Amino acid sequence: MGGIFRNYLGNWIIDFQKVDKAFSPLHAELQAIHEGLQIAISYDLFPLKVETDSTEAINVINQDHFVVTNTVHACRSLMLQRKDLLLRHNFQEENQVAHLLAKDACKKEYIQLCKENAKIHPTPPHFVSLQLSKDVNGGYYYKKSLDITTCNRLKLVENQNVTNIGSPMCGDFQFRNICTSSNF
Repeated sequence: MGGIFRNYLGNWIIDFQKVDKAFSPLHAELQAIHEGLQIAISYDLFPLKVETDSTEAINVINQDHFVVTNTVHACRSLMLQRKDLLLRHNFQEENQVAHLLAKDACKKEYIQLCKENAKIHPTPPHFVSLQLSKDVNGGYYYKKSLDITTCNRLKLVENQNVTNIGSPMCGDFQFRNICTSSNF
């Protein structure tokens, strides 16, 4: 798993990598959110916006899920400790640094290093530098075409790209690849 903490301008603060066993992609996403919340509390990185590209993870944290109950309750417990925390959806295209960190954590040399505790990077690792630079400097634009039902579902999980659209129809829209908060 991997995650990044950024300031309000999108600039890097710290990031983390950890290897953990998960029995599903949802479980892995919830574990990453939990790990990120623990780090945020340890480093007092608040106020905090937690962004994930998993609408399913957001939904099970806001509701109940019979399979990942312990992980959901662990996330909720940490979230209840702080009032200045927002959990919201963001598109995968805007979550690339976190994905690069997670992918790198799966490499053999990291498996023992990151198994027990998360590896915290005091400076950005070289393999995320290009993506991080694109994010902070305006990056590039993506175009998505979504139906109104999908748009309405994304609004419910606080996706800022959808909620900022002025028209009642979602349709085609562009968004800049920049995250201005934490991704994990």
